[in-house]
Order: sequence, then structure tokens, then C-alpha cells
Amino acid sequence: MIRLLPLLLLAGCSAGAASTDPLPTVAPAPVVEDGLPLRTLSTQPLPAQGCALFLWTISPGRKLVLMARSDNATSRIALAGGEIDLARAAQSGPILAGFAERARFADASTSVEWSLRIEQRADVTDGAVVSEGTLAYTPAAGDAVAVPVTGIVGCRPGQR
Repeated sequence: MIRLLPLLLLAGCSAGAASTDPLPTVAPAPVVEDGLPLRTLSTQPLPAQGCALFLWTISPGRKLVLMARSDNATSRIALAGGEIDLARAAQSGPILAGFAERARFADASTSVEWSLRIEQRADVTDGAVVSEGTLAYTPAAGDAVAVPVTGIVGCRPGQR
């Protein structure tokens, strides 16, 4: 009888636990790579005119997270729903090869903002180096996520 007592107690607990109340719905978590909502961009070519800025995360497995164009003042990022182009909303600081140290790109639902150190180096022709920086991604409904980045600016010959 002593061995049946725990089973009877468990049976009594589960019998009273049944409920017809529906479970609350929980919003699905956003799809992320490496803990970041920014996805890896597909291969991005240099534009026919002007220069392009490419930013990679500094984390292991560096991933291309942003490509910006100087000719049309846009930046491209990839989110769970695909790649999107954002128009430049603001910029400040020195400009090198068409890109400012600080810039913000946005649409109605998303914004990205960078703060970069862009350097012209003697060993780099037709471009520049992003030696360090931060890229912040902010969805319209949510918190900002900032990641350290590095990158390059590439220009077609004579376009800088």
C-alpha cells in the first residue's frame, strides 16, 4: 500500500489540472543568425558609378551585414524577410570616398546607423579601409542591436 500512495497522489493532482481555458498565444521569436537579427547579405557587386561600402561583423565567421552605395545614397541589409534598401536620412563627420563617419539610413519600419573610422591608406587603391566601427539596427517596434564591424570601401577606377 505504501508504494501505491505516491501514484495515487500524482493521479489526484493530474485529475484536477485539466482545464478548458485556451493557452495564451506567444509571438514567435525573430529569426536570427549568431544571435543577431541582421542576416548575411548575398554577394554584392560594385555599382557602375561611385563607390560601395561593405561592412562585416567582427565575430567569428564574419558575415557581410551591410552594403552602402555612394551614387544613390542607399544601404542594403538582410533581415528574416529578405534584403531591403534603405535611404540615407542623415550623415555627419568627414566624408571619404562618398561616405561619412556617421550615417543613418531608414524606412518606415527599420533603421540602421553607423559610426565608423574610414581611413585612406597608401596600400589601398580605389578605396579605403574601415578599421573599426559600430552598426546599430533598430526595428520600428523593438530595441536597437549594436554590433562591432569592420569593412572596406571599394570604387571603380577613377570613381573616387
